[in-house]
Formats: sequence, structure tokens, C-alpha cells
Amino acid sequence: MMHPPIYYREGYKYQLSRDWTINVGFGAPFDIVTKFIDFDMEGKLTIRADYAWDGASGPTFDTDSAMRGPLPHDAGYQLIRLGLLDRKIYKPQFDLLIFTLMMEDGIDPVPKKNWLEEEGRVVLNEAWTIHCKAWYDAVTVAGGSSVDPKNEKKELCAPKKNCREIEAP
Repeated sequence: MMHPPIYYREGYKYQLSRDWTINVGFGAPFDIVTKFIDFDMEGKLTIRADYAWDGASGPTFDTDSAMRGPLPHDAGYQLIRLGLLDRKIYKPQFDLLIFTLMMEDGIDPVPKKNWLEEEGRVVLNEAWTIHCKAWYDAVTVAGGSSVDPKNEKKELCAPKKNCREIEAP
């Protein structure tokens, strides 16, 4: 008896263990509901448990302050690749969202560590701001191919010898 092959996708590093919701400040043109991503017209973006994403890329590493921003950014790019959101309208908004979350997450609750006192006002540590700006510039300039539908993760099959015989669902 021949057992059926498995179908899968590769290229992900992380998998969400709980549903996560954020108001992104801009809405979808219509309510979008997919298996792992919901995005409504009021700006509520919900990413479901088991959603897989690849984490930070570009001029940063997967540090604690660079984990949250890539999640909604990757989900937004996926909705663009699927043709559910217009690239020209939504790519810049999701690019700004990654910058905003990265800036927010890089702020240490102990002011002396990541903030500088300058002439009686508190300003962000310049090095962190430069790092966040470099990441933002990278996704705005080089992120174009990531929203191209041809770059959606391809379905793979194993073992290959059985894949020709059975169609993917």
C-alpha cells in the first residue's frame, strides 16, 4: 500500500502560538478573512495562531526589539501577494508600520538606557533611530519583490516519487 505524500512550504522561521490583534491605523478596502489573517475596514489586523513568518530581514537581527514589527509586515505583504490589497496603496503603509513598531519596541523602559536628555527634553537615542531608519529604507527600496505574487511560498511535496500520482488538495 502506497501512503500519500505530504505537502508543505519552507522558508519560515517562526510560528505564532496565539492569535494576535493590532489596530494598524489604516483599513482594508473590504473585510478580508483568510485562514490565518483577518484585516477589516477599520484597521483591525488579526493574525491567527499557527501563522508562520520569517522574522526580521535586512539590516537587523531577530532580537527582542525586532520580532513584533515583521509579523504584521509579513502578513500585510502576503495579503498584497494574494491580490487582496493594492500594492501601491498598502506596501508603503505596511513599511511604515514595521518602522513604527520597531521604534516602539526598541525603547527600553529604563530611560537612561535608550533615551538621552538634551536641553530639558527627552529624545530617542540617535543610534537606535538610525538603525530603525535603515530597516525602513531597506523595506521601502528593496522590499518590492516581496509583494510580487510570484514570490508566494511554493507548495512542495515529499517524497517526490509519490507526488506525480496524487494531486494537491
